[in-house]
Amino acid sequence: QAILDNMEEGREYTINDLIREIPGLYTASTHHVAALLTPLKRDGLVIRKEINRKAFFSKAETVDMAEPVETRTRSASAFEDEVRRNQEMRQAILDNMVEGVGYTINDLIKVVPELRTASTHRVSALLTPLKRDGLVIRKEINGIAHFYKA
Repeated sequence: QAILDNMEEGREYTINDLIREIPGLYTASTHHVAALLTPLKRDGLVIRKEINRKAFFSKAETVDMAEPVETRTRSASAFEDEVRRNQEMRQAILDNMVEGVGYTINDLIKVVPELRTASTHRVSALLTPLKRDGLVIRKEINGIAHFYKA
């Protein structure tokens, strides 16, 4: 809650900005602050935007919590938009992979236009359900993960 209380509406923050400016976060690691932001993003209270592979966070427009959930569609629609974007990006990965060719995560970022601004962590997260569903196979070669279209 301290994060939300101290964020100004309309301003974008990096995780390091939040650590510097929000009381109580001065000694927190970037990983810890990112973990604190996760439920806020999921609930639509904080918006994450990536610019040149750098994450920026801003406070979502204020929602009246006294309003019935059915009429508070911002967080639900933000969640649905994120799910749709993830599905589109996963499909783009599959569409741009050539069977028999191994791709590192950095290769995928270069080859798939939709991933040009994505971080390696994000691409890894996008690959997880593709691996689980048997659409992509992961092989480690000399300690480096390579992904193949199944």
